[in-house]
Amino acid sequence: MKIRGTERSKNEWAMPKDEIPHTKGKEWELLKKLGKLKNDNIALNGGKNRASYTRIVTNNKNVLAFTRSKNGQTVVFVGNLSDKPQEIKEFLKGSYTNYMSGKSVVFREKMKFKPWEYLVLKKE
Repeated sequence: MKIRGTERSKNEWAMPKDEIPHTKGKEWELLKKLGKLKNDNIALNGGKNRASYTRIVTNNKNVLAFTRSKNGQTVVFVGNLSDKPQEIKEFLKGSYTNYMSGKSVVFREKMKFKPWEYLVLKKE
């Protein structure tokens, strides 16, 4: 039995064409670089033999900081998770390389972070 108005050709039942653009956006290079770090650095290993995770106390509720370490390799994340500038005092010692820029970073008594600013660091 056919219901009036439901007669359609085979092609009319096909899914509509995907309207999502398949181009690489401005974040593509950032994601590619972070993916490379995850794949190449054992400090970011997960699973059964995962790297250690240690939260770093910043005494600032708007700044998240932690380390991931394994077999002598260490990656540090520090990020201002607010829309206002933040300052942190004496929370990390040593010399690091900013993974995103390749520049050396030495922590001082005070570090200032712009809104939403973050650092992904490798221990030197």
